Amino acid sequence: MLELGNFSRQCHQDVGRCALEHVDEIFCLGNETLAIKECWNAAGKPVTWSLDRQELAKKIFQSVKPGDVVLLKGSRSKGMWKILEEFDEIAKEKL
Repeated sequence: MLELGNFSRQCHQDVGRCALEHVDEIFCLGNETLAIKECWNAAGKPVTWSLDRQELAKKIFQSVKPGDVVLLKGSRSKGMWKILEEFDEIAKEKL
């Protein structure tokens, strides 16, 4: 959604509002996701926000439990897909 320009903030707000009804906890990466963070803060739902992907990966890894479902959605330009590699590195450190 980063590529949406002027519509990006509104689209992030819409995603945040929709997720309130379907998601237990949300983790956000980057300034563009501040609208989601603000929406979740206002609703009193658990939200973690960061500018650092590695930091966010650690927080997600600490939070998830067996049986949890995690949906990763992010801009390709933010390298969100790399979070899977970071999960692997975190898991190796824990073993």
